[in-house]
Amino acid sequence: MTGLNEMLYHGLSLMQGNYKVKWEEVIPLKTAFAHFRQVGGTLLDLFALILRRTESEFVTQSVGSWSASDDLAGYLNTYPAAFAEALRLAEPRPRANGVKLAEYHKATSAPEIESVLVAMLTRPFDQNDREIATSALARLAPEQLLNWLQRYLPQADIDTRYGLVQAAGRNGAATILALLAERAKVEKAAKVQAAIQAILEVDAVEEAPPIDGQPNASGYAAIDGSFVTLPPLADLGEPETGSASAEDRAAFMRIVEAIVAHRTSLSEESCDRTRFFHRLDDNDIDATFELMTQGAPLRPGTTYALVSAIRQREDGRAWYAGYLGRLPVGAALRALMANGYSEMRLLTGADTYIRESERFALDRLGHWIADHGIGLREIETANHAAKTGLSFSQAANDPAFNPALHLREILNRQQLSYDRRSVFESLRDLDPRAVWPWLAGNMGVLDEALGLKPAEKPIPLDRALEALELLPRMPQRYFAKLLDIAVSEKRPLRRRAMALLRDGRDLTTRIEALLDDKRQLVRSNAATWLADIRSTASEGALRKRLKNEKSDPVRAALIESLQRMGFDLSDVIGPLTLIAEAEAAFAKAAPNLPAWLTANGLPAPHFRDGSTVPQLLVQHWLALAIRLKDPAASGQFGIYLDQLLQDDARTFSNWVLDAWIAFDTHTSSLEEATAYAMANYQQHFSWLCRYTKPPGLREEVIAQMTREKTGELLNSGSEAKGMLALACRADPVFAANRVRWFLKKHGRRSNQAMALLEVLAGIGQPVALQVVIAASVRLKQKSTQARAAEIAERYAEDRGWSFDELADRTVPSAGFDDDGVLELPSGEDGKLYTARLDAMLAIHLFNPDDKAVKSLPAGDDEATRESKKAFAGAKKELAQVIELQGTRLFEAMCVERAWPVADWRLAFHEHPVMRRLVERLVWQGLNEDGHPLGLFRPTQEGDFTDAGDNPVDIDGFAKVRLAHGALTDEATCRAWAGHLKDYEIKPFLAQFDTLRAPLSAEQGEAEAILDRQGWKADSLTFRGAAEKRGYERIMRDGGGCHEYEKKFPSHGITATIFHTGSHAVDENNPLALKELHFTKQGHRGTYRIKDVPPVMLAECWADYHAVAARGAFDPEWEKLSPW
Repeated sequence: MTGLNEMLYHGLSLMQGNYKVKWEEVIPLKTAFAHFRQVGGTLLDLFALILRRTESEFVTQSVGSWSASDDLAGYLNTYPAAFAEALRLAEPRPRANGVKLAEYHKATSAPEIESVLVAMLTRPFDQNDREIATSALARLAPEQLLNWLQRYLPQADIDTRYGLVQAAGRNGAATILALLAERAKVEKAAKVQAAIQAILEVDAVEEAPPIDGQPNASGYAAIDGSFVTLPPLADLGEPETGSASAEDRAAFMRIVEAIVAHRTSLSEESCDRTRFFHRLDDNDIDATFELMTQGAPLRPGTTYALVSAIRQREDGRAWYAGYLGRLPVGAALRALMANGYSEMRLLTGADTYIRESERFALDRLGHWIADHGIGLREIETANHAAKTGLSFSQAANDPAFNPALHLREILNRQQLSYDRRSVFESLRDLDPRAVWPWLAGNMGVLDEALGLKPAEKPIPLDRALEALELLPRMPQRYFAKLLDIAVSEKRPLRRRAMALLRDGRDLTTRIEALLDDKRQLVRSNAATWLADIRSTASEGALRKRLKNEKSDPVRAALIESLQRMGFDLSDVIGPLTLIAEAEAAFAKAAPNLPAWLTANGLPAPHFRDGSTVPQLLVQHWLALAIRLKDPAASGQFGIYLDQLLQDDARTFSNWVLDAWIAFDTHTSSLEEATAYAMANYQQHFSWLCRYTKPPGLREEVIAQMTREKTGELLNSGSEAKGMLALACRADPVFAANRVRWFLKKHGRRSNQAMALLEVLAGIGQPVALQVVIAASVRLKQKSTQARAAEIAERYAEDRGWSFDELADRTVPSAGFDDDGVLELPSGEDGKLYTARLDAMLAIHLFNPDDKAVKSLPAGDDEATRESKKAFAGAKKELAQVIELQGTRLFEAMCVERAWPVADWRLAFHEHPVMRRLVERLVWQGLNEDGHPLGLFRPTQEGDFTDAGDNPVDIDGFAKVRLAHGALTDEATCRAWAGHLKDYEIKPFLAQFDTLRAPLSAEQGEAEAILDRQGWKADSLTFRGAAEKRGYERIMRDGGGCHEYEKKFPSHGITATIFHTGSHAVDENNPLALKELHFTKQGHRGTYRIKDVPPVMLAECWADYHAVAARGAFDPEWEKLSPW
């Protein structure tokens, strides 16, 4: 786009915005273009300008604009080459507008425009461009599209053929489907072939069976072979109007009079607000009364203003709720939907901002859904009936009725980046019987979302799958499409599609057929899917594919699937087979390993039969892993390593991990760094000496350059990260410590850090997984933190756990048994020493005579060495457990997480380490509804007691959570504080130190706590106090800090203490505290104080006071600023 074009575009926009001049109504396009050409503009510039204008996006509603003008149509059809070039050069959004213009002005038949539309089906155009072009092609007349298909399908590349097939399927004309059937006979690309088969299968879905003698019942065929019949619309009666009584009218008038009195009493001095209100007359009042009581259309000249005013008042809502409650549900529904609100949008989640006046209507609708059996179809129909004045039956059959409007809005709803809620959250809260018939009746929208029909705008695939989850059974028409998604898309979509297909008839057979697909990814995922569903009958199909498979990743997936189902694989992965594979690979090309890896030789492990593993096989494994570049490929290489002696496999994996980390973190030696500094200091030294030459400066510069060089990392292990897949049998404690060190020292190397986190997930032991879990909530590098969370969630999802359940079930035991004992045989005769945990989680060592000793005996025998190693590892692991679980349990207390009693016993009371932690905590039992029943503490004897030493039967509770002073009364807190003191128990968490009086109404509605605003101290003092209580100093753009944050990731809540500011390099300047406030991920704006969980509020409020206590109030605090 030229500078002239840019100037004209912004000039027109500015003039229209500032002076409200609609240029298209004043100046015809031809006139504008004539002037444009006089100053050097071209048709390409003109088209580029038009593509950017808003009316081009909404051209069908922009009659009279330049974009919709006959002049533009003439230009498009006369100069299609210039328009095609403008399309090609445009940004994505203007390009989408251009496609709309070409369709609107019927210019798609021009060869130049046709060429661009076809080109948009493949790279370099992005996914959104491809989707827009596909839908545009699908909307072509069948004859035109058929001609394009006949010309392009035989010669186009795979991506273009795939796009053309998708467009053909969405068009759905009989002649086009016949062409696809013929194309299927010769198509060789698996991706295109799968798309054709999916389309043909949709077309072949069986017809509806007769129901009660009526042919073609309304509903759909399901993947399990059944037919889901759509229930008939509920009989709401025909336009039965309410019969308002004189008492209703009188109550209504009292509310109106109160509204008028309130409006006229507003102070004109502060704001003459009365002039903004519509003056009420008898016509307004009568029309509003008829509308609210009878659902009558508004009279000409009246508005919904009075309706809104009444529903905003508490007395108005009370009167209206009472009136509607006396009407038949049909009449009440019609009256409510006539109010001019968007109840259907709010009910379905198309709109998420809910005011009290709207919440009132949602409560009414929820009541009718629950008690009268109406659903979204009935509400949607009533909404249309109220707007048009038609009866319910007339509205349901009205050609202008668009029952899919709100579903389309949900699927296309834009969400802000912080909003992580599902767009279907509102629908999931409703009775499923009210929702699924509405979805099933609007399956055409789902067809668009899944690419079976042309769509005006792309619909996110994940939302389409989430919508399908709300149906009682999966439609057969989507079987092939979902099958393709389940084996070819990204993991989250695959998992969702697999779940949707779990009841599919002949599902196993169809998955087995995919083992012969030409796409490697599809074959791998199909093999994994068969293992996921435990299809032991598929052994033959898996072995047959394995025999012919050439791809290493697919072979690995096939072997892993067979192994997961427990089949004997000695003929596949036995020593002889593995050696033969390595020799065959060597015959093709010798393994090419990095010099740094082989410099000191390779390990020489042994097979389980004691024979030595040939070096060629070790080299083959390393070369293969490096070539695959997937540190998460622990399944494949874990199977290989399991053929070794267990100790040898551990040693080999330890060596792989240590060698890779050593290479990636290698730095210059002191001698090398000094030599570098001596050779390169002169330039820096000369610059420093340009004005003066202080004594000793030369030595200082050399020393500084030496220090910098010794801290500089010289290598990157990213290219060889695939070898880390062979670290999957490393010692868990060793691996956890090495990765924890790397994250602490070199965590900024995100790619390497992510690879190491994959290693820990592959090891899969509690001590390793706890590092991943900690990284997912505590790392400063956000990209690595997000990957850690993704890895942990993936691990949990594969086992059917939540993230919290994963954290519960993977707490390391540090080697101690259920009684808290670690056996440590030592010496040649294997004398049994034991390490025991006490109530405070201190480790005590005892000799065979049960006497306390300070250390294990000296000795070089294998038993002593292993015991010393185990004892040292237990001490390190225990320290890490205590640190991590302290953080986790504190957050669980703050968010008031509750555990089912059985889960609590398993995760805490039956765990050798956690049991001793929970004995130092007080717990609260809850009933099924979450109401508290009583407090208790586990004892060392395995019992449960209350504050008065009475036994407690926790099996009488439904759930258990951590107790806190904010959840009970002051007397109970004193009783438990005394109990803990009497038994000399040092609480693991301070549960009763922080009490909080009930919030006042004003405090609850506030968005911040300000009772320590203006308290002043130096920045390092406040910073130290905040960090001690778990807050992090947050740096913003510009290098300044204005806040301390404490995050509660499990609930997405962040507590923030604001202050007047300090520099990035903290110079200990004076600062003053401002407010404490809370934000929640997915919640727009600041949390109200009453919405914060009470324990979290109490703890953070106490933090705010504790930080402030390090300073004192300064009445002139607002003058403080470091800038």
